[in-house]
Amino acid sequence: MRRLFLLVIVLFCGGFFVTAQTALERKYEIFKKNGLFGYRSKTNKYIYTDAVYDFIKPLTNSDDVFAIVSKNGKQGIIYLEERYMFTDLKYDYIGDVEIDKFYPEGIIKVKTKGKTGYLVYNETFEDYIPPKYDEILLFGLDKYSGKTYAIVKNKGLKGIIFLDEMTIIKPQYIDISDFYMNYKLTKSKRGYGIINIFDEKEVVKPVFDTIYQPEFLHKHVMITRIKNRYGYILLSPDIEYATAVKPIYVNISQNNEGQLVLKKRNGEQEIIEEF
Repeated sequence: MRRLFLLVIVLFCGGFFVTAQTALERKYEIFKKNGLFGYRSKTNKYIYTDAVYDFIKPLTNSDDVFAIVSKNGKQGIIYLEERYMFTDLKYDYIGDVEIDKFYPEGIIKVKTKGKTGYLVYNETFEDYIPPKYDEILLFGLDKYSGKTYAIVKNKGLKGIIFLDEMTIIKPQYIDISDFYMNYKLTKSKRGYGIINIFDEKEVVKPVFDTIYQPEFLHKHVMITRIKNRYGYILLSPDIEYATAVKPIYVNISQNNEGQLVLKKRNGEQEIIEEF
């Protein structure tokens, strides 16, 4: 019984590895000559490429027709059957095909000269994001504007690439975070500000010590502070603009009637009933 159980495991694992094999492993045979590699047919030993590559390996998760090859330390993608190079041999690294919800056909991480980018996985293998960023941190979709974007990083600073238009807010912020609707909170060495993804612009310059939202305020009203003075920002509900009132108040609060109370240094108060 024990032997039968072990036999079943071996057969199952063997079947699994067969199905997991790539076209490069099933149809072709990699051979080595003078320290370099080529590949040939497993059946009739027909040589598709001579031994001219540093290495040949499967493009993982591809549809069985592509492989990654390296020559003189640079990598590219080759079409196995026709020996056609779909990319130049210019990358220091080529990763697996990643299925991205914003690009369901797949994208491939690449690196060159220490910079990261992505290729699209189709018949062109063109740049999805050019390899010129230290890091690509995440992909996102702004549900209000419908724009897809990527947060990128260079020299420790973050920026945004809008993928549909391939426009960019250059990396200049210490941090970028979600805020309200399609507004994003930014932080730079100068302070906090706001970007509007709708028109891809900095609608509030990053000059404040902080920008925050007390529980008693509507989501489109933000409090700002520079040193010990307070102001506020009105974010347009129709997501087109933002209006900032300078921090000139010593306190901003809400009274029992739900009104906003703005207190000045001389004791005077301004009342704002609604926004």
